Amino acid sequence: MKDETSPPASLPDFFLIDYNFRGIFGLGLHPSSFIPHPSSFLMKLHLLTNNPGAKNRRRRVGCGVGSGHGHTCGRGNKGMKARSGGGVRPGYEGGQMPQYRKLPHRGFSNFRFHKEYALINVGDLGRAAATEIDSAVLAAAGLIRQSALPLKVLGTGEVTSAFTVKAHKFSGSAREKIEKAGGKAIELAPPAAPAEKAKVTARK
Repeated sequence: MKDETSPPASLPDFFLIDYNFRGIFGLGLHPSSFIPHPSSFLMKLHLLTNNPGAKNRRRRVGCGVGSGHGHTCGRGNKGMKARSGGGVRPGYEGGQMPQYRKLPHRGFSNFRFHKEYALINVGDLGRAAATEIDSAVLAAAGLIRQSALPLKVLGTGEVTSAFTVKAHKFSGSAREKIEKAGGKAIELAPPAAPAEKAKVTARK
């Protein structure tokens, strides 16, 4: 009895194979009666194709209103997005406050570490009505708001009298004007930093 599953004794040098195994063209054999040669399953460059839907042809616009992509070419009537080279940048929300500006920004800020000073200009020292000037005298005269803050003297204005000024900081021009008028600029030691409160962790 003839074995129908064995391949024919001789095969042509070239034949076409249906890769869905619906049959072999030119031979009229059923898949159950023929086992293709292993060389027919080798991958070849001219047989490589993209998956369906992976690549589409470029849409051609401006070829008449009958195509559905004519006239305004799918961009609508006027506006920023209809112009050549137009469009909105990423993050733009039509003028309202964008999300990236609402969220906190990361990075260094010296807000927690900056030193705050009570400021006074040399031109205002004469309003204190005293020859020896410090934070308490200026606060009593209403020239500074808080005497607890360290005092810094700035150089705006002119010094008309000799003052002995005690402050924690002097600008270069302020020191020069005070000493030129015959006064003294005494720089005090920086105030001690307040002790940090111990962090209390609540028990869960």
